[in-house]
Amino acid sequence: NEAILQMENQFNGREVDSPGEMLHIFALRLMMVEQGEIQHSAEDEVEKCKRYIDDILEQGKLPSDGRAPETRDGLDGSPSYGGYGYWGGDNPHFLELQNHLIEALKKAFEKKLPNIAEDILKVMKENPEALIGAISYTGDGPNAYANIPVLHALCPEKFVETWLSIPRKSWREINYALQNRYYRGTFNNVFGDELEWARQVHKILHQMADKAGGLKAYRIRRLVPGVFKRFDTAQSN
Repeated sequence: NEAILQMENQFNGREVDSPGEMLHIFALRLMMVEQGEIQHSAEDEVEKCKRYIDDILEQGKLPSDGRAPETRDGLDGSPSYGGYGYWGGDNPHFLELQNHLIEALKKAFEKKLPNIAEDILKVMKENPEALIGAISYTGDGPNAYANIPVLHALCPEKFVETWLSIPRKSWREINYALQNRYYRGTFNNVFGDELEWARQVHKILHQMADKAGGLKAYRIRRLVPGVFKRFDTAQSN
């Protein structure tokens, strides 16, 4: 009874924001409905739990580090979290809540994308050499966004403008960062959301080169990452 009261207070106070812990609570509440401990239907309980998820999303309490929700602890296909199996983890009502939570985590990250975009531009301006470690795998450092689609949140024009505004000795650092990010052909899977963004960056670099002319044009065209050559046909058309 004490445990039930504690869980009810946590639920009503929206105190738990760990995805795995939330799912444990939802699973137990569904079990309590099934056993008559909670006096309403399973459908009503599903709606109550969905409101819980939506409320902490609105409050900005859901994790939003950009990891694919399906790979997070408690949402990675495992029927357990923290060493304990979900009670009735194959229950259709539970699976409905699990999917609702996955979608909410995606929305939480989407809300964060504009701030991430500004952070990336700041790195480009203040420490261009650090961009490769921020957006691609390097073998050291946090590589915060190496496997997370974020660049499409950047305005392509602003990205190129920022690129060409930094000291010329650092221009190549941006090229290396993009080349390292995409060289494995990840447009076809991980970075599909960034494909159109990359096309636009490719196009704008060539437009800037055309305007510059002469050696300035040559210098800008040499900045185009080799992985963008797939766009050359479209550019010529």
